[in-house]
Amino acid sequence: MKTDNDTMTDAGRLVLAAGAGLLPFFLFGTCGWASMLDATSGEPSLPSVKMVPKKLALFKNGYGTVTLEGKTAEGSSMELAGLPTPSYGSFWLSTEQGVSVRELISSKVKEIIPKPEYGRNELLAANAGKLIKITTTEGGMIVGRMVKPVNNKVRESNRPNLMGSLSSPVEDGRDMNRSSFAMAGSLLMQTETGHVMLQEAAVQQVEFLEKDISFPSWTTDRTRLVMNLEKPAPGKTVTVSSLSSGISWLPTYRVELGAEGHAQLQCKATIMNELMDLEKVDMELISGFPRLAMPGLPSPISMKQNMSALFAALGSEKPGTEYARSLMGNYMSQARTPQPIFTMEKATAIDPGTVKQAEDLFFYSIPDFSCNYRETVTRNLFGGDVPYRHIYTWDIPNQKDLSEWDQNRDRGAAASPLDVWHCIQLTNALNLPWSTGMVEFVSQGRLAGQSTLTFTNPGERVLVRLNKSMETMVHVSEETLSSEPVQVRGSSYRKYTIKGTLTMKNVSGRNMEFQVNKDIIGTPETVLREGEMSSLPNWNRSLNPNGKFQWKLTLKPDEKKELEYQYTYLD
Repeated sequence: MKTDNDTMTDAGRLVLAAGAGLLPFFLFGTCGWASMLDATSGEPSLPSVKMVPKKLALFKNGYGTVTLEGKTAEGSSMELAGLPTPSYGSFWLSTEQGVSVRELISSKVKEIIPKPEYGRNELLAANAGKLIKITTTEGGMIVGRMVKPVNNKVRESNRPNLMGSLSSPVEDGRDMNRSSFAMAGSLLMQTETGHVMLQEAAVQQVEFLEKDISFPSWTTDRTRLVMNLEKPAPGKTVTVSSLSSGISWLPTYRVELGAEGHAQLQCKATIMNELMDLEKVDMELISGFPRLAMPGLPSPISMKQNMSALFAALGSEKPGTEYARSLMGNYMSQARTPQPIFTMEKATAIDPGTVKQAEDLFFYSIPDFSCNYRETVTRNLFGGDVPYRHIYTWDIPNQKDLSEWDQNRDRGAAASPLDVWHCIQLTNALNLPWSTGMVEFVSQGRLAGQSTLTFTNPGERVLVRLNKSMETMVHVSEETLSSEPVQVRGSSYRKYTIKGTLTMKNVSGRNMEFQVNKDIIGTPETVLREGEMSSLPNWNRSLNPNGKFQWKLTLKPDEKKELEYQYTYLD
C-alpha cells in the first residue's frame, strides 16, 4: 500500500518524504517484513488453556464471583489464559478426576505490542543502527546509520531486596528516556567519515537501505499463570473460581399505583460488564448484606503489586467497614418486626425465574445470559401485584433545632419542620426479597416521584417517600406554662413546663392517614388525642434526656385537628 508520503522502491526499500507525520501501522502490512501484527513475548512458548466463563454471581458493589472452565492441553505444563484478576483469598482451582496438579507458577513476562500509529522520529528510533540515506532540503545526500538511543531512565531494581542490586543510571535526577538523536529537534548519524548532526527541518527525505525494517512498539508486562501437572492428562476439565472486579448489577423498580390499594411492581436488573465476553453463562444476581473482607486487594497470584504493598494493605484493613458507606450494599432497615418464614418456590415473576437462598444471601437466576465486554444489559427480573397505602408523615425536630431553623428560615434553610411528606407504604407480597434500589412511582400514566426502596423481605412493609404534600396545612406553637427553681446534682437550675400544639388541616378532599413524630429535649409529661410518649435512655447523663411524642390518626376532608403535649426541661 502506498501513500503520498511513502514509496516502495524496486529494491524493496522504504522511502519517507518530507511531511510524513503519524504513520498508521497498516501501511506496512504488505511489505514482506516482520510486521509484528500480534503481541510477542520473549518467554518460552507453552500450550495455552483457554478458560471460558460458565457461571457468575454478581454483587452490587462492582464485584462478582466468576467460574471458568477449560480443557487441559498436551504435556504437563500449560498456561491458563483468559483469567480475571482475583481478589485476595478468592482464587481456587479444581480439576477433573485423574488430573494431579503439582503447582501453579505466576510470573511477569514481557510483551511487545505494535503501535497503531507513530511519527517519523519513532520509526527512525526503532531502526537505529540500520543503514539509511537522507536527502536534505538543499539537495545533499548523507548515507549512514542512526545512532542507537541512550536510555538512562531510572527504574526499579530487578532484585530490590538484595544488597548488591543496582538501579539503572541517573544523571542529575533527570529522566533521560529520550533518543540521543532526537534531542532538541536533531538527528545524529554515524557515517564513514564520522558523526553528523542534522536538524529535523533540514531533512527532505529518508530512504531505508535495508529490507529488514523494525516498527515502533510498546513493551509491557503481563502476568502469566502456568499450571504444572504431575503427568500429562490432555482433554480434562479445569475449573477456576474467583471474586473479581469489573462486573456488577443494579436493580430499579417501577410502581404503577392503581385503585383500591393495589399496585403493579416491576423490577428490572441492569448488568454492567467491564470484565470479559460472556456467552450463555448461568448468571445469578445477589441480594442481601454480604461481607467481603478484602474485595479491592488483588490476590498475590495476580502479581499486581509487590510484597511490601501487599502486606501494607493487609495491615491497614479494617474489618467490618466494607459496606458502611455504600447505599447499594443492601442495608437493612432498622426496627424490623418478626416475619413469617417464606417458601421460595412460591415466588411470582413477570419473567419467570427462580430465586435461591444460601445462608443470608438471595440469588436471582438468569440462565443462558450473554453480554460482550463493555456492554450493559437490562432485563426484566420479577414483578407482580402488591398492596399499598398512602401515608403522610410529619416529623418535627426538638425545640433547639426548631429555633435554629426559625432563625435561618430567611437564609434558605434546607429542611423545614413544616414539611409533610406524602409516602407510599408497600407490602412485599411476592414471596421473594426486594433488593435496595431506585424506585419510580407512576400514577394515571404520569410520573409521580422517585425515591429509594430499601431491602424488604417477603411479608414486610416498607415506607418510601414520594413528594412533599401540597394538600395539608400545619402549624407548630409552644408556650411556657411555668418556671420554678430546682437543685440538681448540687447545682441550681430552673425547671420549665412547656405546652405544645400541633395544628393540622386536610385540604385534599379525601381521607388522609398521618404519622406524626415530635422530638423534644426534656422529659415528656402528658399527651392528648391517643398519642404516645417515650423517653430515650440518657446514657451520657446529660441534664436533659431526649424524648418523643407520636400520633397515628386519619383526617377527613377539610377536617382540622390540634395535637397537644407537655414536657419539662432544665436550664
